[in-house]
Amino acid sequence: MGSKTKEEVDAKWDACVDLALRRFIYSSLAGAFGGLIFFRSRTSRLASVAFGGGVGIGSAYSHCSLLPLHNNNHHHHAPSPPHPHHHHHVSDDDHVPPLQNVQDPE
Repeated sequence: MGSKTKEEVDAKWDACVDLALRRFIYSSLAGAFGGLIFFRSRTSRLASVAFGGGVGIGSAYSHCSLLPLHNNNHHHHAPSPPHPHHHHHVSDDDHVPPLQNVQDPE
């Protein structure tokens, strides 16, 4: 395992705290909106806000646990998920021949 510099650790923490705050706030607001629409009692609405906040924090924790530290040893970190807007362009080399019509033996 390589050594992690203070700047790398600080950058990861800054990114994770920012992500956690944004996801907590947005999920809590979504829970509040859903609570206003679907529930009548105050307790149910508060539970909806708390559930939304928990989903946001859990989502941020899950994402932050996958963030790599930028050092020379990348093999011990989990790979980061692909960007949702990244499109894989299929070339002629990637072509897979169509499946043959296979019949079950009787």
